[in-house]
Amino acid sequence: MFVPPPATGDLHAMTMSSVEEVKARGGFVFGFTFEPADELFDEQIVLSTAHPLAAPFLPLVAAQLLAYFTATALKRNVDKPRSLAKSVTVA
Repeated sequence: MFVPPPATGDLHAMTMSSVEEVKARGGFVFGFTFEPADELFDEQIVLSTAHPLAAPFLPLVAAQLLAYFTATALKRNVDKPRSLAKSVTVA
């Protein structure tokens, strides 16, 4: 789950509530968070604090890097995913 910074107040509280609900039902939770919460997440990536305008983008970059390095570790071609429609516009 992408957990917003604690400074977001209600949004952070609602997201953490959702994490607790998933855990209560026996789900596996992988979290991208700005503060450690070892009791809630099975696995987590703790991000450093950032300016409130930049904070929403940090988990996205971390997830992209995780996907890239996972694909390369599994010896998958990251440049040619299957079933992806590609188009090129030339001006």
